Amino acid sequence: MLSLLSSLGVSSIITVDVHKPEAFRIANTQCINIEPFELYANRLKGVENVVLLSPDIGSLWRVRKVSEYLGVPFSYLEKFRDRVTGEVTMKPKELDVAGKEVFIIDDIIATGGTIIEATKILKSLGATRVHAIATHCLLLNMADSRMFETGVSSITCSNTIPTRYSEVNVNQLILNVVRGLIT
Repeated sequence: MLSLLSSLGVSSIITVDVHKPEAFRIANTQCINIEPFELYANRLKGVENVVLLSPDIGSLWRVRKVSEYLGVPFSYLEKFRDRVTGEVTMKPKELDVAGKEVFIIDDIIATGGTIIEATKILKSLGATRVHAIATHCLLLNMADSRMFETGVSSITCSNTIPTRYSEVNVNQLILNVVRGLIT
């Protein structure tokens, strides 16, 4: 897709929290990935006893960036997805979440399976509350209801896909990038 856009003369591509930013390395076009992580950190300021968690190693860089803004601990779960059935299993790392509020940060929530499995593990390890934060919330097949039934305390999403959980507005971040490109 990047090659096609480049061949059509596209000079810049703007994304918001793209799933795999390393894909931009092959592009001959300027690629700008907007990261809403400071906005997430601002929402978490003042919350005590926090642990940030990536549901897998692939999103660890997102959690690390939010952690840098807040100065709070972070970790990840080892996630395995069956390529045929789509079933997600997770292996807990050595996490100290007992008595803590855990915020799972990811780029997308589609079916909620990853968040549901992570919540089960975190609750079994003594987490008091588990919150989900994601940039893009598809919430397919009533994923939000299933997440809440499992024990998720809150879902926070950006407004890239409007839902009732779209509490993080990325419009200004996009506007700043566009202004920078046209001036």
